Amino acid sequence: MTARVAKPQRQARRTRPQESPEQRFGRFCIGCGCCDTIACGAGCRWLATDPTGRVGVCSECPAYRALLVYVTPAMAEAIYREQAAKAEESL
Repeated sequence: MTARVAKPQRQARRTRPQESPEQRFGRFCIGCGCCDTIACGAGCRWLATDPTGRVGVCSECPAYRALLVYVTPAMAEAIYREQAAKAEESL
């Protein structure tokens, strides 16, 4: 009689949970569209963000800072979704 050799158990695949756009990109600039994870070519920092924290103005787009006060939460959401879609396409 021949002894049976046990086959190695297959490891269960670990799947990464889907990242939301907020986790993947952070906030977006209303001027150039850069975000927390994809900065401007020369590098930039946040000058200001809207109260919702979803959009802001980076140091490469100071002229847009005055417009930020007029961004409503609904506008911030629309801008964010549009920029997130563009960023997804570029990845």
